[in-house]
Amino acid sequence: YVFDDAPSLDASYTKPLPAFNIVWQPQSNSNILVRGAFTRAMTRPTVSQVNPSRQISAVDNTESRGNPDLDPFLAWQYDLGLEYYFGKTHEGLFAVAVFYKDVDNFIVSDVQAETLAFPDQGLPAEEYTVDTFRNGGKAKIKGFEVNFQTPFTFLPGFLDGFGVAANYTYTDSEFTDAFGHSFTFPGASKNTYNLILYYEKKGFSTRLAYNYRSSWLDTPSATPDGLNAIYGE
Repeated sequence: YVFDDAPSLDASYTKPLPAFNIVWQPQSNSNILVRGAFTRAMTRPTVSQVNPSRQISAVDNTESRGNPDLDPFLAWQYDLGLEYYFGKTHEGLFAVAVFYKDVDNFIVSDVQAETLAFPDQGLPAEEYTVDTFRNGGKAKIKGFEVNFQTPFTFLPGFLDGFGVAANYTYTDSEFTDAFGHSFTFPGASKNTYNLILYYEKKGFSTRLAYNYRSSWLDTPSATPDGLNAIYGE
């Protein structure tokens, strides 16, 4: 059964989101830049997560519904980076950066047992397995990244249109769900890197890229025992 007469609900919230960014150049003609940032970020629930409609299966006694009372999850973010530009026209770049994020109210899946009855549909009171969402997860994410890119302007003729770009990110994260179980942060791989060989000259542009990421938590466990989390590779 799909109930189309879901109630109309209103919710509101006010969240201050300060953001401070600074760029420092040691000298006016320096090829070094230092960047720092301190921000408060917010991510709202998706429409499906807050949708109050309910889907009932009387065959296997399950209900799926959203949670309109979900709060957005918030994060304090800290970033510090050093950039070094090189080459005749500063066309090359080598950069390193460190980051730290503290996340609250992360939205997690929630499976619980409820006794439900639907007399209008002729369904008596029975115990249902309810699949929904709730706030409660916390996470800490920290790591560093390295970037390098340069065109091969030192090559002769048409070859000077070639160039390379590469980056690597290391992420150490810990996500604590609403039941106190610890995982890595959903969607975050510990190791990620990208290698790009490109050619750009006289309006022509092409690139060959290789992207890699190590395994990551795709779907956190939705049960109190912390089992059956789904990982991607």
